[in-house]
Amino acid sequence: MIEILHFHPNYFYAEKFVKPLIHAEKKVGYFSKIVTETSNSSSDHFLMFSITFNPLFLIFRFLKLFVFLYKNKPDMIFAHNSTSSLLPMLVSRLLNVKKIIYFNHGLPYVGYDGPLRFFLKLLEILNCRLAHNIITVSDDMKQKFSNLTKKKISIIHNGSACGLLINRKKLNTSSLDKLKKRINFNSNDKIILYVGRPNKRKGFYDILEIWNRFFINKSNLKLILLGINHNDILKTEKRIANNIFPMGFIAQPESYFNLADYLFMTSHHEGLNYSVLEAFLYRTIVISNKIDGVTELVKHNYNGFLIEQKNKVQYLEKLQYCENNKKIKKQMLDRSRKISLKYDRSIFLQSYIEFLKELNHL
Repeated sequence: MIEILHFHPNYFYAEKFVKPLIHAEKKVGYFSKIVTETSNSSSDHFLMFSITFNPLFLIFRFLKLFVFLYKNKPDMIFAHNSTSSLLPMLVSRLLNVKKIIYFNHGLPYVGYDGPLRFFLKLLEILNCRLAHNIITVSDDMKQKFSNLTKKKISIIHNGSACGLLINRKKLNTSSLDKLKKRINFNSNDKIILYVGRPNKRKGFYDILEIWNRFFINKSNLKLILLGINHNDILKTEKRIANNIFPMGFIAQPESYFNLADYLFMTSHHEGLNYSVLEAFLYRTIVISNKIDGVTELVKHNYNGFLIEQKNKVQYLEKLQYCENNKKIKKQMLDRSRKISLKYDRSIFLQSYIEFLKELNHL
């Protein structure tokens, strides 16, 4: 039996993006487990393996990882995150693991400038050198990799990390009702959704600036922030506006997308953005910065809107355009829904298993 270990630092994202791969592997007879740095019931092993600037911690992590991999003796390892892939792949090289796969979900260096950009780009080059095979999530990212390595870059099916679950259980109306009550929802309200983390590269400060400049006094417009809590806002703002609702991390965001009219994607870089795919599936209009990882999904004025990062007023203008042109808005939503079907998880996983079989015959 072929043994596979997947490394991802965060169990929350591992549950969302890696577990579907593991379930598919187990169905066809692979012995697959996941290693994370944050532990819960979905993690098979808990171990620190991200790089750190503390040399003592780095050596300690290296040694613990060496012992762990030496005892487990996997046939294949998958490393899923830029800053936490280097050590697992390096130790796997030293222990002659047969197949080392770097499954890249995005290139963070694209969202930075200066020394940090240089460091993150160098890290990607090292990751590419250590990997036997490289997978990424979109053609946009594949093109970026051409500047980093001459190795073949693979994309599974049409791209993404694990495909999109198309056929879902009927939405729980009670969760939707609770959400409406929490935000004091009225029938004439328009709901804008942001999904991200409280940092610059995910556009957190941009969404706050956009809201403060153009929407803060519009009581019928409400901003729901997923991945953001109250304290994140209060670190930069004196108070939280009455029409802003930070919800923290949400494991099951379906009711939020179902309620939302618009997704504002203010991120500075993406691999292949799942929030956009979720928005397509739940018929939510996407207004996004014009960035790699989104431009592959959103075609300007066809199924959404792409905004130059400095032209923030267009978030307001495009929303107003949609509200004044309901027929065009419906056409755009219909087109988006069709695009989401290209990423059907069931088809993606079939292609993924075929990729694994090919790897094991090389």
